[in-house]
Amino acid sequence: MTSTLKVENIKHTNNTTAQTIDSSGRILTPARPSFKAKSSSNKTIEINNDVVFDDITTSGFGLHDIGNNYNTSTGIYTAPIAGVYFFQFCVYQNASTGAEVDLYLNTQPLGVGREFGSSSLSYNTLNHCQNLLLSANDEIKVRCVVGTAYVNYHVSSFSGFLLG
Repeated sequence: MTSTLKVENIKHTNNTTAQTIDSSGRILTPARPSFKAKSSSNKTIEINNDVVFDDITTSGFGLHDIGNNYNTSTGIYTAPIAGVYFFQFCVYQNASTGAEVDLYLNTQPLGVGREFGSSSLSYNTLNHCQNLLLSANDEIKVRCVVGTAYVNYHVSSFSGFLLG
């Protein structure tokens, strides 16, 4: 025997919508923590400095911060609840130096975008993405640990979201 539950919305007792199902069966989770940030200007990031993506509002770039968990002053995302999250960043190596840019969980480096050597002709892309099991209040940031990174305000970004 099968059971069918027919609903359009699932809400918390405080009336916050947790899930909406449209007439085609697509499920929306409007309160799921998610962010995409970019820089408001081109920047050069020196060794041992955090990469701060300070813009989450400029239209036309898909920027957002659902849940207000990303700090545009520090560049740190704070996990609001425990769960599995996905993060990505994209920056460049400065044209004149090699670079290594790491994703950090609290004070621990986790994964890197690397480009060693130098080229005066181009800026090589440093990308990294991974999913992480986080506890509530864990902090994620991007940091330049070798050489010099370059942030282009049209292309460079940092984003993440709760998978579940």
